[in-house]
This record gives sequence, C-alpha cells and structure tokens, in this order.
Amino acid sequence: MSTDGNGEIERHPDASARRGAQAGPGRLRKRSVVIAGHRTSVSLENAFWQALSRIADARKLSMNALIAEIDRDRPGNLSSALRVFVLREFESRPSPTRSTDRAGVTRRE
Repeated sequence: MSTDGNGEIERHPDASARRGAQAGPGRLRKRSVVIAGHRTSVSLENAFWQALSRIADARKLSMNALIAEIDRDRPGNLSSALRVFVLREFESRPSPTRSTDRAGVTRRE
C-alpha cells in the first residue's frame, strides 16, 4: 500500500485476495461499535462476528443493538462477554443429536 501524488491510498492489486486468505474463522478482527452513544472497538474471531450477525438478524436487531444488550449484563470485558453470549445462545438451542437427562447433563446420542 502506498499513496499517490494526491495523498490517496493506493492498494496493491492482490491486497483484497490476501485479506480474504487471512479471513479464516479463527482470525481476529477488530470492529468499531457504538454502545450508549460511545464508540469503542472490539476484537473477536471471525466466527464470533458471524455468529453475532446471525443472532442479530434472527432477533431483527442491528449488531450495535445486540451488543448494547449484551454489554448491559456483562460482568467482565466486552470481548469475553460476547463470546460467552454466543456460546450460551448456541448451547440453548435444541439439537437432534443431544438430549438432557434428569440431572440436566447433556449427553450425545
């Protein structure tokens, strides 16, 4: 990446291909979000951003609105709260290959 004579950023022709190759599910990605009118940045793995997006879509919320809801109830840092939220969201969904016994223990069938 370099600048042209007008101060504009010139991107290398292969830059988007390189970014795409680095966009695996475990790759960290930093995003800016607005919570209670304040802009902050959050770093999460791509898989978590994708999961949050699906959850927000299912609830007909913007990503910022969903993150603001999670932020209100968080005990620790925001990135951890978002990961735990996604984990709990997916764990709470019924699965055809899981069952729960009387003690509340989830077992694979």
